[in-house]
Amino acid sequence: MMKEILVVIQSFGFKYGMPAITDYMVDARFITNPFYVPELKNLTGRDKAVIEYITKQPKSMEFMDCLKGLIDCVVEKFERDGKIQILISVGCTGGRHRSVFVANAIGEHLTAAGFKTQVVHRDIDK
Repeated sequence: MMKEILVVIQSFGFKYGMPAITDYMVDARFITNPFYVPELKNLTGRDKAVIEYITKQPKSMEFMDCLKGLIDCVVEKFERDGKIQILISVGCTGGRHRSVFVANAIGEHLTAAGFKTQVVHRDIDK
């Protein structure tokens, strides 16, 4: 059954400034940065090679497990309080690799749980 609340997940780069409006912010900068791997530098968090690089890091996947539980709790409470939308912003340094991966993973997780989701990548082309 589709839930009523719309969950918008936005990736961004801290070096371009934090979003002016957000309900919940996540910092993904502790994940090892694919930008410093020459063959990954020009790719994004949508690309298979970057996804594999991030998912092979145990700390990344431990974080994702914890984050999914936290986001489930937050979104369910927003919905229970009658909110129609929640904006979750996920940041990393440049907004191309780690935050894109995390935002997409959150979006996929919430979609599978029956939530209406929209994923936006603010800085992916910068």
